Amino acid sequence: MPKKGEFSPPPQEKSETTVSSVITPGEDDYTEEALDKVWEEFINVRKDQTGKESETILLRQHKELTEGHKIVLHLGNPVQEQLLAEIQSDLAGHLRRALNNKNISVEGVVTEVEHVKTPYTNREKFEYMAEKNPVVRKLITQLGFDPEY
Repeated sequence: MPKKGEFSPPPQEKSETTVSSVITPGEDDYTEEALDKVWEEFINVRKDQTGKESETILLRQHKELTEGHKIVLHLGNPVQEQLLAEIQSDLAGHLRRALNNKNISVEGVVTEVEHVKTPYTNREKFEYMAEKNPVVRKLITQLGFDPEY
């Protein structure tokens, strides 16, 4: 029993820990389903906080989980890249906390979307159909049709 004015630390209990049960904090594994759920939570939180529809559209772009816990978000244009830069740290922080993995990173990649020209005139429509099926050109010639009308 300590005397008055002396400090005595509380008795420590002995704990037995095996090497196999020790898990490094902040490096938990997660599934794509768990990632999608936490991602959706972030979208809803940001929508409530800012109300910016552009952020919602950005975060709904196709994402890809690569090795090393890197999440690649496929963006349609450089404007989305700038928007992602503004919210990237918040997004990564939310994912790291919710999934308990400090190695998660988010990166945006602008991918060019191939624009298909929509045929408007009769000639453009004919050329489009003839490209899809060359027999159309032969049929038009045999029947004597004019693709302009």
